[in-house]
Amino acid sequence: MERYTHDDVLYAIVVKGKEQLKGMNFITPNDFPLQFGINIYKPNDSCKPHIHIPCERNIIDAQEVLHIDTGLVDIDLYDSKEQKFATVRLEGGDSIFLVAGGHGLRFVKETKIIEVKQGPYMGREADKRFID
Repeated sequence: MERYTHDDVLYAIVVKGKEQLKGMNFITPNDFPLQFGINIYKPNDSCKPHIHIPCERNIIDAQEVLHIDTGLVDIDLYDSKEQKFATVRLEGGDSIFLVAGGHGLRFVKETKIIEVKQGPYMGREADKRFID
């Protein structure tokens, strides 16, 4: 796992598909608005059937996870001052948890991405501010 920080702020966490993980691997603190885990189960393991209890949550930060299913992409990371501070290359099987700041994507090969973020989506104008 790689953590991308800038000026002591965590902006992203990358999990490479080739990493050898075991057991339960929640990589986010309990107070993050989006929880991200990669959990490894063995044959005959199970998860007890359950229902998530509805509760009101106040979410201010928009965090998201991108899982690169196939392909190759360069992801530019921007700090809170909209300055690019890092570029991460991800390939099929890799995931990135975008914690804070901004990001831009440049596709090197045809790429299929699975994207998870908070909703509801308020539309392009209300949900995003583009960096020049």
